[in-house]
Amino acid sequence: MIGAGRTRGLLRAGTALAILALGARATAAPEPFDLAPILEAFVVEQLGEHPTQIRIPPLPHFALPGVAASEVHAELRLDGRREFAGSVPITAIVRRGDRVLRRGVVTVQVETRAPVWVARRSLSRGEVIGREDLEQVDGDQHALRGARVLEADDAVGRRTRRAVRVGQAIRAHWVEDVPLVNRGKRVRLVFHAGSLRIEAAGEAREDGTAGEQVRVRNLESRRELVGEVGPDGAVHVAF
Repeated sequence: MIGAGRTRGLLRAGTALAILALGARATAAPEPFDLAPILEAFVVEQLGEHPTQIRIPPLPHFALPGVAASEVHAELRLDGRREFAGSVPITAIVRRGDRVLRRGVVTVQVETRAPVWVARRSLSRGEVIGREDLEQVDGDQHALRGARVLEADDAVGRRTRRAVRVGQAIRAHWVEDVPLVNRGKRVRLVFHAGSLRIEAAGEAREDGTAGEQVRVRNLESRRELVGEVGPDGAVHVAF
C-alpha cells in the first residue's frame, strides 16, 4: 500500500512538471505579425497630442500566418497629403530581409476632435439664437474645414439665415445680425444739416442693421431717401 501511494504521488508530480513545461513553451511562443497597431502608432505620431479617433479597416491582405513579428519589418509611407485627417491612404510594405512579403495601400479614417458649439435643437430660418439653443461637444475638425465656426458668444443674439439641424456646428455665414429696421415697418427719420436736427416719420423699404445704408420713405413728403441705421434703430439722413 505504501508503494502504491508513492507511485501515485510520483505520477502527480510528473504531471505537474509536464504542465509547467507546456506553460513555458506557450509563454515563449513568438508574437504573430499584426499591421494594425503599427498603423495606429504611425498615425498618433503624425498628429502629436491632438485628441484623435482612428478607424483602421480589416487587413486580410497583410495577414501572415505563421510569421512572427520579429521576423519582418513594416514600412509606412504617406502620399504627400497636406492635411492628415479624414480618409488617409497609407502605403504599407512588409519585408522579411530584402524580400517584400506584402505591399498595398491602407486607407485609415482619422478624426481630430476639439470642442465646438452646436445647435441643441433644430433652428428654423430667421430664428434668434439664445444661449439655451447651444451646447458644446467634441467635433471632428476635418469635417468643419473651410468654415469658420462660431463660439457661443458670437452666435447668441443673432438670427439664422438658414435652417440648422440639431447637432450641427454654427458656421459664421449661417447667421446674421438681427435687423434694427424691417421692411414695411415705420421708422424714425432723423435729418441732419450742420447743427440743425429734424425728426419725421418714415417707412423702411428694406431691412437693415446698425451702420447699414437703407432706403426709406418720408411719410409726409412721400419722397424716397437713403439713410444710415443708427444703434437706436433710427435712420439718419443728411440733407
